[in-house]
Order: sequence, then C-alpha cells, then structure tokens
Amino acid sequence: MVDWATLGQLRNDPAEWDIYITHSPFIAEPALNSMFAPTSRLGWKDAEKEEILARFTTVSDPAERKELFAQLQQKVFEQVPFIKVGGFNALFGKSRKLNGVTKTPWPFFWNATFSE
Repeated sequence: MVDWATLGQLRNDPAEWDIYITHSPFIAEPALNSMFAPTSRLGWKDAEKEEILARFTTVSDPAERKELFAQLQQKVFEQVPFIKVGGFNALFGKSRKLNGVTKTPWPFFWNATFSE
C-alpha cells in the first residue's frame, strides 16, 4: 500500500509490481474499457487483440460487435491479462435538506449545504 502520488508513478511501470488491483465503474460501452486499450497500464500487447479491437470500435452493427467482443473475451480467457476479482454496488440517497450534492457514481460533498 502506497500513497496516491507514489501509486501514480509505480503503476505505469509493470516491472514495479507483481499484481495491480484497481476498480472502475460499470461502463456500458466495452470499447471504453481501458483494460483492452493498447495504452493500458497492463502492458497487454497482442497484435491479434489490437486488430479485433480496431474492428470492434469501427463497426456499428450490433450483431457484428457482439461477435467481435466475443473474440476479445476469448483472448482474455486464453492470455489472462487481467482477472475480475469482484464487483461492487453503490447506494445513493440524500435528505431533501441536503443541497448542492451532484449525483455521481462517486459522491463528493464539497459545496454541499444543509437547510433546516
């Protein structure tokens, strides 16, 4: 466990760690999942995966995208560049007396006010 600034330096160099655990909110568009990206911190380089991903991001037909994403998933199963170790849910609620809280996946409370 390290502070955020140190993590920012170490996570960009896979030689500095044996396992890297991170989290992300659910992203409905698989092309936006950074785990597949060639620029991912994982360092997952695979020419065939890159080709499939490039086709996936340029196709608009849902059936074809589904097939291409299945091919990406197969690459994950074969090469195991990352493993999903869990999931999480967030419950969001607020009092009507609380003002200025923006609805986000990660709540923050600066600029919030409380009225009687």
